[in-house]
Amino acid sequence: MTAIGGYESDVDLNDLRLIEDFPADKLQGGFGTTTGGASAFQLELTPALSEYKKGLLLSVRFHRQNSGTASLNVDGLGAVFMKKVVLGPNNKPAFADPEQGDLNNLSVYLLLFDGFRFQILSGIENRRNLGVPQATEGNSGIASIGTEKEVESGTDDTKIVTPLKLRAKIDGLLNREEELVIGEHQITDRLTFGPGRNRYRAINGNLIVSSDIVLINEPNEVPRPLEGHILNFPRPALRVGAGGFSFLCLTTNGNPFWLKMDGDGRVYAIRGIFTDLREELIVDLKPYIAKYPLEYHTDKPR
Repeated sequence: MTAIGGYESDVDLNDLRLIEDFPADKLQGGFGTTTGGASAFQLELTPALSEYKKGLLLSVRFHRQNSGTASLNVDGLGAVFMKKVVLGPNNKPAFADPEQGDLNNLSVYLLLFDGFRFQILSGIENRRNLGVPQATEGNSGIASIGTEKEVESGTDDTKIVTPLKLRAKIDGLLNREEELVIGEHQITDRLTFGPGRNRYRAINGNLIVSSDIVLINEPNEVPRPLEGHILNFPRPALRVGAGGFSFLCLTTNGNPFWLKMDGDGRVYAIRGIFTDLREELIVDLKPYIAKYPLEYHTDKPR
């Protein structure tokens, strides 16, 4: 029986072991600045800890940035990984390694030893670590601003686009012209073209127009009709019907050629005859809207 200040208690102070029943180091915690290299931090406290105990609180100033996964070794008791709390699957808290620069020498961090790890309770400013979800069309949250490259690629649906970047994107789409060339996989071996005379253009991404397309009779046989699949252009965006669309072209000798494009962008010679050796056919392609991004039929014209 113990009596203190007129109160009685069944606790006998003589039976208490102060170090074990009132763990001073657990209640006191400590403050210090780390040492060490890379992301393996070391900390020395005064007085020194005798062991890691669940519930231990530490106030720590790191002497340098971490480069990723980080551990803390206090008074030589062994390295313990530090973890931050993030929003995990199903919007439940989860532990994650600190990212590069999460730990730095500008803040004082509060750490809690939970028996397995040091939880980083404060000091990291990134709001995502505080349980705020990523913003979506249906839920409010946080989101970062897209870079110019991300806005241009148009593949990231988690970034905010500012009015300035949106205006630049629109201006870029509405005021651009790309020169394209007819490659070997796009033309039949029965025709060839002069140097640089295989050009067409894509206006604002998918308006296809002729630029300088001049095809030469090859081999040198006359008279020779030209029939069948001769060219591949980008696939049209709209259905062109079973018959496709036709357009009239002339040779350098004034001979007419009727060409037709189908729904896959394949161009067929319907009617026309070369009458001279090395006679040239000037392809006046009818402008059309192609699918975006541009698609081509994979079969080489024969």
